Amino acid sequence: MKTWKSFYLLALAATLAFTGCKKDDEDEGASQTGKLTVGQTEYTLGAAEDRTAAATFTAPADWTLTVTYEDAADWLTVTPASGTAGEQSVELSATRNYRTSDRTAYVDLACGDQQVRLTVSQAAASGETDFTVLFDPGFAQKLQELGHISDAENITSADMEKIAAITELDVSGTYENRGTLTSLQGIEYFESLTELYCLSNQLTSLDVSANTALTFLECEDNPGDGVSTFPVTAWFDNDTKPDNLEIYQEQWTYGGKTITIEFQKAE
Repeated sequence: MKTWKSFYLLALAATLAFTGCKKDDEDEGASQTGKLTVGQTEYTLGAAEDRTAAATFTAPADWTLTVTYEDAADWLTVTPASGTAGEQSVELSATRNYRTSDRTAYVDLACGDQQVRLTVSQAAASGETDFTVLFDPGFAQKLQELGHISDAENITSADMEKIAAITELDVSGTYENRGTLTSLQGIEYFESLTELYCLSNQLTSLDVSANTALTFLECEDNPGDGVSTFPVTAWFDNDTKPDNLEIYQEQWTYGGKTITIEFQKAE
């Protein structure tokens, strides 16, 4: 009888020990899953190229991201800025930095009572950068005439900062006196542009693929391809034109021929 009793006590002790270990493992697992973990906390972006990075983390609950700056500039976009629990990847995207000094932003990741700060630095523009070559000479001259830049033959980093903040640009000619612009090379640096007026010029095509804030475009009375279309390269095509983008006139007559805008998505 004592033998059976001893065996029973040993079995009971083993069962209790196993249960205790299992509970410890579960508690440890619960602790692990309740922790906000971040893969990397410091990021460096380029001034003109390599301006995006992916931040990855694992969140145990709903989370939000907020951005603060060392100065008043608003140059960093975080997408998405909030989400739910699980493994996450968000895009850090900076506008071009035309300043001759680096700049820094802080992205605060909050999840419940936990918070982690990400530091995002962006390199300065090179002091040797020749911004003038980025623009069509005729377009640069027009920008000087309008007072947007001081010297069409010497476009500075200060000019580029100003250009990046412009929301409305009118470089149009008139129906009676057409303008001479054949290219708007450089329009891609107007990162805040919402309204563009370039009608009555000598444009054979237009590229607004970088002007994703655009909501109004007036470009009629240009020759286009001289046959039937005015090719416009955009961030969309004819089938996916944004509902919030207003086109003043999508078809016109030039040189006795009917010209129609054809939106084509940038590759």
